[in-house]
Amino acid sequence: MAIRPHLQRVNERRGRTTAAHTTLPGTGYCTPSEAARILGLSVHTLEKWRRAGYEGIGPKFRMHGRHVRYDPRDLLEWSESRARS
Repeated sequence: MAIRPHLQRVNERRGRTTAAHTTLPGTGYCTPSEAARILGLSVHTLEKWRRAGYEGIGPKFRMHGRHVRYDPRDLLEWSESRARS
């Protein structure tokens, strides 16, 4: 698997050749910070939408133990569903 482009640049600047997180969007799950970057939102906004009072507003997410994860396909589907003409 290839390293995500943004991590590749960081590693090159730091003189590293590998990264701890080596999945590509669409082949694994995203952390909330990665999901926020993909959608152009803040991590706080995603966190707020996950709360019970905002259920159904934000994109689908999964709990892996105590960790929140997003499927990149769900992020793109959610974004497309909000498109306006």
